[in-house]
Amino acid sequence: MSIELFGSSYKFIQFPAGESHVRVTRESGEVRIKWTYEDDSELFILLLLCDALNRLQINIAFIQIPYVPHARQDRITVPGESLSIKVFADVLNTLGETILINDAHSPVTTALINNCVEITQYEGLQHVLEDKIAFYLVCPDAGAHKKIIEFATHRGCLGIVECSKVRDTVTGNIVETKVDLDYTPDMEMIIIDDICDGGRTFIEIAKVLHANHAGKVTLAVTHGLFTKGIEALDIIDEIWTREGKAK
Repeated sequence: MSIELFGSSYKFIQFPAGESHVRVTRESGEVRIKWTYEDDSELFILLLLCDALNRLQINIAFIQIPYVPHARQDRITVPGESLSIKVFADVLNTLGETILINDAHSPVTTALINNCVEITQYEGLQHVLEDKIAFYLVCPDAGAHKKIIEFATHRGCLGIVECSKVRDTVTGNIVETKVDLDYTPDMEMIIIDDICDGGRTFIEIAKVLHANHAGKVTLAVTHGLFTKGIEALDIIDEIWTREGKAK
């Protein structure tokens, strides 16, 4: 189960008709919950677990949700869509608990989730730069710019390489990738972002960097989902997540 209970224990059962059942099997004075998201059905299990704990008057110190689902759906791009992060946040807020998250996709998430405590991108990924000496930071799109500036301010770098992408709002496909090529060849390029899903954005950026004589291309992301497998990112020389080196 991707929902872990620290300080106590619980049992989960799914009945043949599909209903979920949760029972806390060891009482405690205080617990912590960690939800490593896999799919939306787990949200209901989380609600059941919190209800069971509350009925036993067990204090929930906080609920840790490292990767916040639906955070990327933080605006309406096409009429008829739902504002998914608000729907998710509204349900989560019914619990009334402190929510600990890692690197929200945008300020919309932290604004919508009550009692939200965020571990920032810099706090989660600064270990990537510990042994780096001479490198450029690569900003994959406009949304990442503010976070990249924080890295440059705290750590220093040779410069920031700006990238942009044109995406089809209906299909979600990337139509074009542009990279600012004002950098010294043969130097390491470190792309920093919050999420790597399939990795298409980073693959396209790496292609342009390699074609224009960049040095080693490194990717550092808070949330390594790698839904198409990490082998799909073979063009990238080194990959890091908040947990450590992934490649």
